[in-house]
Amino acid sequence: MAESTAQLLYVGGMQSSSGKSTCCLAILSFLLEHGYSPSDLAYIKPVTQCESLQPVTQFCHTHGIRHIDAGPVVFRSGVTYKFIEDNDPEAGKKRIERVVKAVHALAKGKKFVLVDGIGYASVGSNGSVSNAQIAKALNAPVLLVGKTGVGDAIDSMNLSRIYFHHYGCDVVGAIFSKVKLDCPRHTYDNCKKFVSMYFEKGHEDGAAEERKEPPLKVFGFVPTNKDLVREVEESCALMYPNDEIEGCCSRDDFEVSEEDKEWNRKAVKHFEEFIDFQALFGALKVDLK
Repeated sequence: MAESTAQLLYVGGMQSSSGKSTCCLAILSFLLEHGYSPSDLAYIKPVTQCESLQPVTQFCHTHGIRHIDAGPVVFRSGVTYKFIEDNDPEAGKKRIERVVKAVHALAKGKKFVLVDGIGYASVGSNGSVSNAQIAKALNAPVLLVGKTGVGDAIDSMNLSRIYFHHYGCDVVGAIFSKVKLDCPRHTYDNCKKFVSMYFEKGHEDGAAEERKEPPLKVFGFVPTNKDLVREVEESCALMYPNDEIEGCCSRDDFEVSEEDKEWNRKAVKHFEEFIDFQALFGALKVDLK
């Protein structure tokens, strides 16, 4: 299948529930507000182990944005054992090929496609289908969603970006999400100040000069918000109807409650307050109106 001309953006994180999908929701909303129509956009989570309905899926459903919320690779119970026992590199290549095929099919006729990652950088590596391997196969720039804190935020971000760089990925920058406001050790202002200060400079990893990490663009620090705390039950290994793209699932057989719509509006407003989306899309060379 020919590669799509749509702009892709791969959103990766440091861990599960890091705020990646909510960040995707906010990005889609921002694009709708700046000259893009729903038919210009698409969203896909090509590898997942959680099949619970996510707010970004609700947002896409509400606004008529084409979306694939699970697949073509779903990590069901016992799949890791199978990957390791089979030890089949060709099977790993085929999984990557299925993801690339699904993304390009979804991207046909679109201008911007968000690819939502799973967990941290190397999740899926036991099946040769890690975030970094997928991003490289798609030739997609990567936006990383980091942690709260200072030392842990920096160290985990370095670990993740080096893994993506190892596979030849372009890490366009980072957003730090769920930054704690009530942490007795690091205030929000200090998290923002010192993490930004660190990444504004390039830093050597101590191995060799050629391994020096370049400065990393930081597009914002999103604090926790008590109004956005919600428990999303993660259900795994559930079956629901297949989308017309082979091996993928897209749910549209549900209603979005007014409560959920209000939550989505609050999430978008909160992210837009703390993220410099103009700088992000400038780095991607994406035209906005």
